[in-house]
Amino acid sequence: MRSGGSSDIARCEVADSGTPELRESYELCAKVGRERLGPVWAASELLPAEARLHAIALNGFAVWTDGLADDGESVDRQHLLAQWCEATLSEVRAGRSDHPLRRAFVHTMRHCELDVDVLEATKADSAAPPAFVTFADQRRYLRGVDGTMSELLTPILGSRSLEATRLMSLLG
Repeated sequence: MRSGGSSDIARCEVADSGTPELRESYELCAKVGRERLGPVWAASELLPAEARLHAIALNGFAVWTDGLADDGESVDRQHLLAQWCEATLSEVRAGRSDHPLRRAFVHTMRHCELDVDVLEATKADSAAPPAFVTFADQRRYLRGVDGTMSELLTPILGSRSLEATRLMSLLG
């Protein structure tokens, strides 16, 4: 089994990944992911090198974003998460980031030609805490928000079909 450390990042061959800043960003994503994802992280180590590199960026970004949503005072969380999502969307659209963690995420989004509109669900999530009237409302919400990273992972795993994306969203 792979260690999931810096040597894994170094073995992944991706265009432009040789810059020290980008490599450090992927390593930060790996560190954040390993610390918080447990078995999910272990499963990602089984992916081929390039897919693993981009899964590292997606998982690191997701865990970091989840931490902003869950940690600290409620008013601060909403504000910080809204800022984070807005900055992320701007940077993905611009194709570059100076943030040490988002840099790898932006690189992955651009390199893999992922749909930035999928991130709108995460941005909407930061606007206000959800209120569910029915279980169907909760399911719809969770599929839209929690399924986002799974939807982004689908093309990295080699499928761009709408059905595969829908099913990955359910898995997420």
